[in-house]
Amino acid sequence: MVSRILVIDDNHERLGHLEFGLTVLGYTVIAEIYRNRLIDKIKSRSRGLPVDLLIAPTTIQGESIYFLIERLCDQGFCLPAIAISEEKTENSSEEPQSGCHKAVNFIKEPFTLNQLKQLINTLSKGDSSL
Repeated sequence: MVSRILVIDDNHERLGHLEFGLTVLGYTVIAEIYRNRLIDKIKSRSRGLPVDLLIAPTTIQGESIYFLIERLCDQGFCLPAIAISEEKTENSSEEPQSGCHKAVNFIKEPFTLNQLKQLINTLSKGDSSL
C-alpha cells in the first residue's frame, strides 16, 4: 500500500498542487523542486521509513526520469514511478534502464487528482512491494 510519496517537479505551481492534493487524500508527501537536493531530502524527511512511490515529470531540469531513478537506486531507494507526461497515455508503461526493475507508469497532462489516485491505487494492487 502506498502511503509515502516523493514528488519532484521544477514547476512550482504543479508541485504545490500535487503536494496539497496528495496530502488531502491522506498520503505523506515529500516534495522537492531541485533534483540535486533529492537524496538529502529523502534521508532527512523519511526518518528511516520507506518511500513508496516517486512522482516526477518525464524530464526534470534537463534530465530524464530514468536518470533520476538510477540515481535513487544507487543510493538504495528503488521506487516505482509515475511520470507526468504530455506525450504518453495513462496506461503506458516502460522499464527503466537501471537495475531497479520497477516500471515507470505515465499519466498524461492534463489529469485530475482522481485520475492520479486511481493510478496510485492500481499500482498498489498490482505490486506487492508498494
